[in-house]
Amino acid sequence: MKLCPKPRAILAGGVMATMLVAALMAGCSPSAPSQAPASDAEGGNAPAAAEQTTKAAMFSPTYNPDGPVITQMEDGTLIQRTPVSGDDYNVQVLDADVRGCYACHDNLNELMLNYYPEHNPSQGLEGVDPTISQCLDCHNRASYAGNLGGMLHAIHNVESASTEVGCFNCHTTTVEGGMALWDQVKYDELKGITAVENVSGTFNYDQDLTVSQDQMPNAQWMGNDYDIMRFDNTAEGKPLDQEMFDTWEISITGEVAEEKTWKLTDLIAEAEQAGVVVTTPLVAQCTINPLGGEAVAQVEVTGIPLEWILEKVDINDNAVGAMWYTPDGERAGYRGVNLDELPGHTSLLAYQFNGEPISWNNGYPCVMWIGGICADHISKNFSELRITDEDHSLGAEGVPFPGEGTLQSSGKPNLGFMNTFEGTVIQAGQPFAFEGWANGFDVPVTALEFSMDGGETWQRCETPNIDNNRWIHWTYEFTPDAENGDTAYVLCARAIDATGRVTPTPVKVMVNAYTQMPQPTN
Repeated sequence: MKLCPKPRAILAGGVMATMLVAALMAGCSPSAPSQAPASDAEGGNAPAAAEQTTKAAMFSPTYNPDGPVITQMEDGTLIQRTPVSGDDYNVQVLDADVRGCYACHDNLNELMLNYYPEHNPSQGLEGVDPTISQCLDCHNRASYAGNLGGMLHAIHNVESASTEVGCFNCHTTTVEGGMALWDQVKYDELKGITAVENVSGTFNYDQDLTVSQDQMPNAQWMGNDYDIMRFDNTAEGKPLDQEMFDTWEISITGEVAEEKTWKLTDLIAEAEQAGVVVTTPLVAQCTINPLGGEAVAQVEVTGIPLEWILEKVDINDNAVGAMWYTPDGERAGYRGVNLDELPGHTSLLAYQFNGEPISWNNGYPCVMWIGGICADHISKNFSELRITDEDHSLGAEGVPFPGEGTLQSSGKPNLGFMNTFEGTVIQAGQPFAFEGWANGFDVPVTALEFSMDGGETWQRCETPNIDNNRWIHWTYEFTPDAENGDTAYVLCARAIDATGRVTPTPVKVMVNAYTQMPQPTN
């Protein structure tokens, strides 16, 4: 059962403020609470029903007397987004089950892809709970993304049953008298969350996890004809074109003594014979991936080392950088490289992902992949490497915005949860493994830190000897104390890189521990 909210009366400061709030909230008309029966089957009074009617009238018209809603995912995982509180404060007073984005929407990525298919960050890693904070990371910090608040207020005031909501379904008031987004401050307002000082979990990490090609981040900016081709062929489910692969050419032009061109198939055959073909996991993360976002993935890449290809030409002394181009002469990818920066980066002319041909969406028939850097240096439909006397630095400059200098995720280490969903129900007294990823773009992540008391204390977990061409796949095993009874816990996580930079805003996830596992209520 999805409790999609309806506009309703609000209690403020112990005084009925229904008329005042209704007058102030444009487009938010309160609805009357449902009435319980006044008598039982025999015509007498029904005290239980009357008590429930009184609670419904005093508190929220969406008040659920059975406590927080518990849903079940397809894999059997139970989700309870509102913690249990002994006095039902969370559901009676705060009405938490019908507040926040997930009161109405099952998945923000699917919502965006259905509503606005061109929304680029909605394509990427599965098992990630997108949040309003991730949306704000882009929209409030990059001018091209638009005013998120303006868009959401316009969308949610449309007069239709599916979008009609009240202001306090999304917002809450602060002590200072201002407004805040419920999803960003709810942990400070909800009861039933147990803080654990100096939490001590079991930390493990590896760099080997790979995902399917479907989970690779894809920004379809439609900058050239090959962008349109990839998009259309993917949408139509068109089979890969073997003739295109067999006739595809690779050229090196520009600041070289003699420009050269090869068939891709000939280069592959020569590289295989020379024994230089590389197959290795490599990570790609979009420059504008928000904190904890899903625009990151790692696949096993098979390709020819760029350094080996460059040895086939004589590069001029004034050569500085290189840029990528498609067969029609359009730039492929948004940034090139400086030649003296290539050492230390796994740079491949890639023609297979996970042992299979690259998909249309991911750049068939081949991709120029520069490891250990943001994904906008990766060139799809790569055909020409143009050597120039211009600066094409690898640095993860990010997207400028006032105050911070770069978009948060590109200028600082990023991490997020995967396959660990907000509100997951777990067994008290039994270990539970949180799971996630971390990546520092061009700077290695040297440690992850975890907190369960809102960031007052942290457990530091070192990640030595990191290959920065790969992501960090981590787990953090925590055993909730059964003596705490039925309660919630909020895990905060952040990353630290080799320069000392720290994830500016920790990512968070809440779980609900039960001594006896409950049943879903939907």
